[in-house]
Amino acid sequence: MSEWKNHSTPGCPVNNEVLVDVLYIASDVPLRGYAGAVSWPRVVYYREVLGDTKRPSLPTELCPGCGVMMAGHDTTHTEGCPALDKLRDADTPAPDALHRQEGGSHYKDMPIQPVEFIHANALGYFEGNVIKYVSRWRKKNGMADLQKARHYIDLLIELESKKQ
Repeated sequence: MSEWKNHSTPGCPVNNEVLVDVLYIASDVPLRGYAGAVSWPRVVYYREVLGDTKRPSLPTELCPGCGVMMAGHDTTHTEGCPALDKLRDADTPAPDALHRQEGGSHYKDMPIQPVEFIHANALGYFEGNVIKYVSRWRKKNGMADLQKARHYIDLLIELESKKQ
């Protein structure tokens, strides 16, 4: 076997048919496979396996979460893979976006949310910001929101005036 080499590029450093041992990010267990089946962006170290060119008896699969090679239908890795758990969580449907709000309730408590009005009327960026700031000023930033709305109105007037 050759010496371990540091891997710092995203691509495969050897021919796809070369048998290699690899160490992935956050793993101290080397895995063996053909270079063409390795998820190289996640590899930290690799070494070529010299003299032993026999294909592994079990097919290898890559964990869809972290890219680790798994032999055959090994489920021990996928049952405890934090990266795969995170992917599974991302696939879980989120609550309706109109019924949740990041950072307060000044929009979702309104009978018609500004975003619904803006979208339904196909308003542009400036008009949408005016609606947003005028709708929330009493519940969020007071006069500062009204000044922001005025600023967007002034910008819209200025830019539209240049078109004429």
